[in-house]
Amino acid sequence: MQGKQVTQSYPDYRGETVFGDYRWVNGHKWLIIGEFARDDIFSPFYQLMMVLTVALLLVLIIGLVCTLLLSKQIEIPIKEVLKGARQMGKEKYEYRIEPSSYAHFSIELQELCGTFNQMAELVQYHMHSVQNSEERYRALIESSPNAIIVHQADKIVYANPASVRLLRFSSPEDLIGRHILEYVHPDYHEIVRDRIQQLEINKPVGLLEEKYVFSDG
Repeated sequence: MQGKQVTQSYPDYRGETVFGDYRWVNGHKWLIIGEFARDDIFSPFYQLMMVLTVALLLVLIIGLVCTLLLSKQIEIPIKEVLKGARQMGKEKYEYRIEPSSYAHFSIELQELCGTFNQMAELVQYHMHSVQNSEERYRALIESSPNAIIVHQADKIVYANPASVRLLRFSSPEDLIGRHILEYVHPDYHEIVRDRIQQLEINKPVGLLEEKYVFSDG
């Protein structure tokens, strides 16, 4: 009625939002009006957007599930290896990863678990060897007729029965924790200190006669 070009949506006589245009024809005797509801125009786009959104969600869900499954495949053997390392840290060298538990994993993870089991076997073997050797050496030192005292940072940490008898103590515990020079006669303190320093740099020292002080002074 105003003769203006329609450039935006507007409500029609039913109150529905529409896009439309008009043309006068037949010498301005007839007016042809064409209208499309806005919802009808955008409906295919809304449907396409919904389909794309659903498809995207499905892809994300499938990807997430695959990622979780893959991470689980990797996480399980890694946890087993870490568990085994902790067990060995607690001196439980007999721990092994059950081969059937990682048989369905990738070849790299199978090799990881298999290598851990081999390492555990080797560690257990060597630790048993060390323990056996330690027991033999301890038995040898305990039964030695020579006095043997071990000190660290100038403090006695071990004394065999012969050294206890030599210094006339009742038990090794009476010597443990005492200064290494406490029962060396003062006349020999300087030379003993010098010999300790030489031994610390792996320099051999010869035999030496020296005086010791008995437990009763």
